[in-house]
Parts: sequence; structure tokens; C-alpha cells
Amino acid sequence: RSFDAEFKLQIVQMIREQSLSVAQVCRDHGLIDSAVRRWLEQFCRVRIHAHAVQTFKQRVRINAHPTG
Repeated sequence: RSFDAEFKLQIVQMIREQSLSVAQVCRDHGLIDSAVRRWLEQFCRVRIHAHAVQTFKQRVRINAHPTG
């Protein structure tokens, strides 16, 4: 089976925001534990990357327009 990004994000949000266990979400939705854990890892990597990009952009803006 394949799942679209929106479905994967919904599953990840259930675990992270509703404090549900991976096992519980897998049982409720008929999913495989390893796939859901992979989605969680991917979400964390993307989030870390997005944070790093945002921080970089902020630093570039600060350096491009120094105050003082």
C-alpha cells in the first residue's frame, strides 16, 4: 500500500500532538510499525532542516542589513 503525504502527516500529528503511541495508531489504522516510525523520522528530519533553513535566512538578513 502507498499513502499520500497528507495521510502520513495526519498519522505523525496523532502521535506527536495527541500523545498516542505508535502501537496504538498502527492498530487503529492497520499500519505497520516500521512504516510509521519511518514517517516520524522523516518528519523530524524535515522539521530540523526547515528550522536550519529559517535560521540561515534570518542570519543572512541580519548580515545583509547590519544595524548601528
